[in-house]
Amino acid sequence: MQEPKWGYDFLKMLVELWNKHQWIADFYPIGADIFVFVYPIFLTYWYLSGMITKNKLFKQDALIIFFSCLFSVIVNILSQQFFDKQRPIYEFWIQSVDNETLLHSWLPTTSFPSDHAVVTFSIAIATLLIGIKYHKRSLKIWSVFLFIFAILTGICRIGTTVHWTTDIIAGTIVGLLIPIILVLPACYSRLEKWIFEPVIRLEERIISKLFWARKTLG
Repeated sequence: MQEPKWGYDFLKMLVELWNKHQWIADFYPIGADIFVFVYPIFLTYWYLSGMITKNKLFKQDALIIFFSCLFSVIVNILSQQFFDKQRPIYEFWIQSVDNETLLHSWLPTTSFPSDHAVVTFSIAIATLLIGIKYHKRSLKIWSVFLFIFAILTGICRIGTTVHWTTDIIAGTIVGLLIPIILVLPACYSRLEKWIFEPVIRLEERIISKLFWARKTLG
């Protein structure tokens, strides 16, 4: 699978910026992964907020965002089986393939579509959709930052030659499409019945037993 000229040119431009500006060279490797760590913190915070305030909707928010990401990743992994596209590092990396860094040696050869793009954009769009659905201004504001993180992550992963431009675009499409499907009433009601409510009931049962055991021991 070949990269189109416009995608190749965009990657080449980002690589040239890497070579010209030291601050960009320093930022690319950090930006390629660091923003991903925001998502578990965000989801954990949102679910814990629901536990503390005993607000079931907060818990459902966190769960739909999480499962939107999970299903998007599953679809992406399945789609990767139909494409054979090597990462641009094999063409642009200064070192030879035999002497590549430990980080790059662990990367899967197939790069299309990008898992990072799927994760970052699925969480961003799911957050926005839930914010719109339940008129939650806080989630809408969060989604703005999450979209910025997603875009920066994609640019940095292209700039570090881990992904081609079209890898990120394809991952973005998958990441946006699956959550949109999942929040449709027909899908959402089934997810709520078969996943969200059982998970929340299990969590509440575990918490109540822990507190009961603590009181008994006390």
